[in-house]
Amino acid sequence: MKHQFILFLSLLFGVSSVSQSSVLDNYVRQGVENNLALKQQYFDYKQSLYAIDEARSYFFPQLSVNARATFNSGGRAINFPVGDMLNPVYSTLNTLTASNDFPQIENMEMQFMRPFEQETKLSLIQPLFNPTIYYNTQIQKEFANSKSILGSLVLSNRHFNKIAFDVSFSPDALKYAPNS
Repeated sequence: MKHQFILFLSLLFGVSSVSQSSVLDNYVRQGVENNLALKQQYFDYKQSLYAIDEARSYFFPQLSVNARATFNSGGRAINFPVGDMLNPVYSTLNTLTASNDFPQIENMEMQFMRPFEQETKLSLIQPLFNPTIYYNTQIQKEFANSKSILGSLVLSNRHFNKIAFDVSFSPDALKYAPNS
């Protein structure tokens, strides 16, 4: 009977410590999930992975298209007196040849800006030899690795604190604790 009572008490305290442990586990899990520092570490790690992808993309060709169209009205104009310069010569040539082969020319007025202008550029760039691309990729890989290690250290530190918390508040640890 005495052994059954001790067994019953040990099971009772064992179940209560297990239930306390599961409640504590839930609190620790909730704290880790809502920890802003851990979320920031994870965000930094994901950002460093994207930086690796960006660094690798510099090995591939890059195609770019730039297009622009401009509509202009007004602006400055220059008068070019080509008719005044050539018409006397042409009229003399027409009288000498007794023909009308040399027509009379009007003076020209030229705009500095064209009324419509369109430009399209297509560029294909492939780096042939650029060692900085390789070194940049290696640096980004090491940076991502350091972020991964830092994040795991933060997580392992949190896990260590959880274990220390579990041990310090377990019923067995209370009986060995000094009286204060």
